[in-house]
Amino acid sequence: MAYLNSEEGEDAIITVVEHTDSICAPCPSKRDALCVSQKKIIKLDTISWKEAKKRIQQEMTLEKFHMACAPCAWKKEGMCESVLRSL
Repeated sequence: MAYLNSEEGEDAIITVVEHTDSICAPCPSKRDALCVSQKKIIKLDTISWKEAKKRIQQEMTLEKFHMACAPCAWKKEGMCESVLRSL
């Protein structure tokens, strides 16, 4: 088993989510815990860890992180912010 922070972990395939989340809340395509375009969404949500880190580096600022993750109980632990800063 490769850990994401190891060299082998770069090619690990991750699934971001398999159901709708708070980002999907206002979307008219949301149907309970799924989307009417679920097959398309699954393809978008399944990427390598290397590609996920690249996208995070390009798109996620600390300001966006603090807004998106404000309600998360893990945010106060500081681990996610630490990892974001290290990318």
